[in-house]
Amino acid sequence: MVQRSHMKRLLPWVLCVVLAVCCVGLLLEVQKLREAAQVTTVDTAASDGTNAPQVEASPAPNPEKDEIAARERGELLRLRNEVHQLRESKQELETKVNSQKQQLLAAKAAQERLPVFREAATRTPEAIPIKPGMIGVMFTATNNQPMVRAVGDNSPAGRAGIKPGDLILSVDGTNVSRMTFAQLMQAIRGDEGKQDVLEIDDGTPNGRRLVTLLREKVNAQDIKVPASPNGPG
Repeated sequence: MVQRSHMKRLLPWVLCVVLAVCCVGLLLEVQKLREAAQVTTVDTAASDGTNAPQVEASPAPNPEKDEIAARERGELLRLRNEVHQLRESKQELETKVNSQKQQLLAAKAAQERLPVFREAATRTPEAIPIKPGMIGVMFTATNNQPMVRAVGDNSPAGRAGIKPGDLILSVDGTNVSRMTFAQLMQAIRGDEGKQDVLEIDDGTPNGRRLVTLLREKVNAQDIKVPASPNGPG
């Protein structure tokens, strides 16, 4: 009885050992079968020449994809052309703007250099101080340039050879383009005995010269010209 009881207790352990041995045997058999299968595969591949490097086959042509790619390339080329045209248009516009700026600056500078004789139309005779010393000429404005209109015969200007039509360029070294009409008249009128130096241009090739005049009392009635809004000098 004691021996049977002892055998019953050992039976589960014996069964576990047997099962473990069986599992190990099965695992070894499986491993052998795998190795045999691998060897067989290698031998078959060697006999068929499959160890040589395989070349992937080129994909079959796809007309739809090719058409889409062609459209995308055409659209990209069109966009590049438009960008190039926009850059050229921008450069042309900048060139035109710079040219117009230079023209405006040149016109403004030329206008500033012109003498301001428009004030003569609104000036009253009282705006120009009347003094006895004169050179005996009467001026008019031609193209914003003071021009001799008439000269008294027996006057400093007449004796110096100044004639109607002569242009006055400067008075005592000051360019007339920097003078108003009133300033010009004041520059050539004043006290008797004072000297004036006029730069004259009579329009001939060598007609530009300096004339020195000495102011004296001149009767305006001796300058026989039609009535003019510009006073005698």
